Amino acid sequence: IGDWFFGGKRAALYDALERPLAHEPGSTFNYDSPAADLISVILTRATQQDVRSFAVAHLFGPLGITDFEWEVDPAGFYRGSAGLIMRPRDVAKIGQLYLQKGQWQQEQILSSAWVEQSIRVHMDLGEGAGYGQLWWVSDRESLHFFSAVGFGGQLLLVVPAHQLVVVAQQEWWQIPAETAVKNSTDFYNKVFARVVESVK
Repeated sequence: IGDWFFGGKRAALYDALERPLAHEPGSTFNYDSPAADLISVILTRATQQDVRSFAVAHLFGPLGITDFEWEVDPAGFYRGSAGLIMRPRDVAKIGQLYLQKGQWQQEQILSSAWVEQSIRVHMDLGEGAGYGQLWWVSDRESLHFFSAVGFGGQLLLVVPAHQLVVVAQQEWWQIPAETAVKNSTDFYNKVFARVVESVK
């Protein structure tokens, strides 16, 4: 993880495509940052414009998101897995957009069918956990929520039943993987659970 995030020398275009296939597609789940970055490469080539420009035109612009930084990998592509720095209120807008099934101020920004498909479990991970299309999905103790999880405890959590969007941003630069995991776990257990309980 450290080499990928902090080394600044690896690009998905080369890394993901040069690695041997470890498992038969669809048989094993393993979240993979280079694969998420590869989506950015594919989108860039499909739209004939960089992902930043595409996002500004079709997502950030309509949501009024203007203050952000986005890391470019060594091959010149904006990362799909990390490196996007945004204000908490702007991250919350994306959660609210999904809570409203892709609609923002009476305008359909994203297809409602796409929103539903992306937050549905496509890979069952057991014990109430699953993975959708770049969203983690959780059904535990009668609580359903979906979340975007970044390294070190960067979290966007959406609880549809309570119309709730929660954002967490924590120090992440060059921290050990163990600390990164603890940041997320502590927030889930000590903050998020209490917030949800308070709105029931």
